[in-house]
Amino acid sequence: MRSLALLVLISAANACYAQQSPLEGCIAKLESDSRFSTLRNKLALGPTARASPNLAANVNMPTDKERTAIKNWSTARKKCVDEAQGEGNAVYRPPLVTYAIEAERQVLAAAAELYDRKISYGDFQRQREDYNEQMQRKVVGLRRQIQNQNSAFAESDARARERQLLQKDVDEAERLASIAQQQAQNPSPPPSNQTQYRRYPSFRPDAENIGPYRNCVNLGTRVVCSAR
Repeated sequence: MRSLALLVLISAANACYAQQSPLEGCIAKLESDSRFSTLRNKLALGPTARASPNLAANVNMPTDKERTAIKNWSTARKKCVDEAQGEGNAVYRPPLVTYAIEAERQVLAAAAELYDRKISYGDFQRQREDYNEQMQRKVVGLRRQIQNQNSAFAESDARARERQLLQKDVDEAERLASIAQQQAQNPSPPPSNQTQYRRYPSFRPDAENIGPYRNCVNLGTRVVCSAR
């Protein structure tokens, strides 16, 4: 049961993120937002962390106009993060969602440094790629952990089945030994080779009821006589 539950969990998580997570879908909408058109050739507006080499090589700082767009862009991304936090609850949130939220918060922190002109566009892009790689390593580690646990549960289940089969064999051997012991304590009588005869009470006809007969005639195999 435990291994089945883990398989369902990882399959559901993979299916969800193979399609598109709610957080990724929300951020993807920002890519076509006209409010951020001035940043289109400066940074990747959508969820994709990878970008063209030209963006990573950009050493320029944002202009005043670009700073306003960066602020609005960061506010919109933060709104997506806040909405993603509604997935799950305070007790449990899917690990993949947690990793994505953590990475996005790091991106927002780097965007704040870009807004303050503490880093260049190229620095922002490289930091963003680093955060994405860290998240991917966490995802790979999580999947490896689940696979290892699944293998351990499968081995445990196999050992449990072996113990059940062994116990079944032991119970059967004990049952047969008990039957043999009972037969040894209460042996059956040996069969007799002599022919058994049943005695019946002797019968003698009453002499007074036997009358004399005469005029006997043979009728085939019978002899019929008439009384005197």
